[in-house]
Amino acid sequence: MINKRRFLNWETLPVLLDADTISALLGIHRSYVSTMAKQGKIPGAKQIGRFWYFEKEALRNYFHSEETRTKLSKFLAL
Repeated sequence: MINKRRFLNWETLPVLLDADTISALLGIHRSYVSTMAKQGKIPGAKQIGRFWYFEKEALRNYFHSEETRTKLSKFLAL
């Protein structure tokens, strides 16, 4: 799992992120990350067995899009 204090930029993250990392970055519960992935609300989500993994570049593009920034501005300091 990622330590939020050590998250400096996208380049420091691995190519594939797990649900715990996404949970820590977004400040939401891990089970909600899994639910959102199942519903197709998180881009780049891949289920391997019972675990969810997320492509860093797909997430990066998603979070840097203007539409997403507008939606998340109430909840996250992007």
